[in-house]
Formats: sequence, C-alpha cells, structure tokens
Amino acid sequence: MITNIPINDGTWHRIAATRLEHTLSIYVGGQLDRRKTSANIANVNNNSVLRIASSGCVEIGAINPFGGLIDELRIWNRALDSEEILQNKNCELEGDESGLIAYYDFNQGIALEENTEEVLLFDRSSNEHNGTLLNFSLLGTTNETGWSALPVGLRAPVSENYFEEFGTTAYFWTSDISTNGAGTFYSLSGNQSDLKFGDIDKNYGLSIRCLKDR
Repeated sequence: MITNIPINDGTWHRIAATRLEHTLSIYVGGQLDRRKTSANIANVNNNSVLRIASSGCVEIGAINPFGGLIDELRIWNRALDSEEILQNKNCELEGDESGLIAYYDFNQGIALEENTEEVLLFDRSSNEHNGTLLNFSLLGTTNETGWSALPVGLRAPVSENYFEEFGTTAYFWTSDISTNGAGTFYSLSGNQSDLKFGDIDKNYGLSIRCLKDR
C-alpha cells in the first residue's frame, strides 16, 4: 500500500502499519491514513531474512534500498489499536512491552562522528534479535573548521522527486537571497577543507541543519 499523505517532503514522519487477519492499515503521525482488506496477503510466518528499508523480494544489496533516514523501528506480534499508536508515537519504549518482538532505536555510535565499526543493529527488546547494518551511512561529516553535519544530500523539486549526493554531502539554507532571487546555502562534504557557498532554486529541499562545535 502507498500512503495518501505525502511523506517525501524532507521532514520526519512516524509511520505505523498493522495487519489484523486480512486487513492492512497504515497510520501517519498517529492518524489512520489508509486501510485495505484483501485475501491475497503475504504469509509472514516464515524463516526468510528480515530486511529493513530494502525490498524483501530480492537478495541483500541488489536493488531498491530506501533513500532516507530511519530513526527507530518497532516490530510487534499483534496489531496495535489506534489509541496505542497515537499514545506511543512520540515516546521511547522500555523494551518489555506486551507483544514487542524487536525494538531498534539506531542509537549506537557517536553522533556526527565516524562510526564505521558500528556494523550491528542492536535490538533493545528482551529478545536480542540483533541485525547487521548494510548500505547505511556510518559517517558524520566534519571538517577542520569544526563544522559538522549529516551527509543526507538534497532533495530535487517535488515534481522530479529524487535525492542528490545522499551519503556524501550536507546542505543547509542561509537566511540570504541571491541577486537572482534564488536561495543561498552552505555545503559540506568529507573531502572539503571548508564550507562551500552557493545559490539554488528554492524548490529544492535543503533541510539539513549544521552545528558548529564550540
């Protein structure tokens, strides 16, 4: 199923999906977005490898990786009701909640630093279903000036709907406007010794905030 509410807008969204017998439901921001009933629903009682943010129909690393950021993932063995989804959408879990099978918070490592040795994704539930990180960006971007940022690239205009330089470069808007009316930005990548300044059409998505260490 595809959500009715657009979620490729450069902001964070809490997505929840439930299955109750033959009924699938998707919630966005704690609110029901779409529901569908079908007799042709995949059997999830199997021994296949669970892939997060990748197609389950191909071998690992083949095609269709998710081009975005993931902050947390929860897997349950029961369908949460709408009240539970709404109440828990902005809360961290303890890890021992009823029906919780796996809880990945992606919190290991050091923010904005090199984390190339972090190859395991830890399950914070009591079940210890740890995973392996593949094709994830494990590097923050920091240069000699002390500026740091997450290298998530920039989003092209919505009509084109794709990302550029994901995993290599960080972009963020300034408060200035160029002489031709375009927005101005700074960019930072791992192989730069300083910040780069430029301008770009305001329809691009440069939603990355950079921090300067003090």
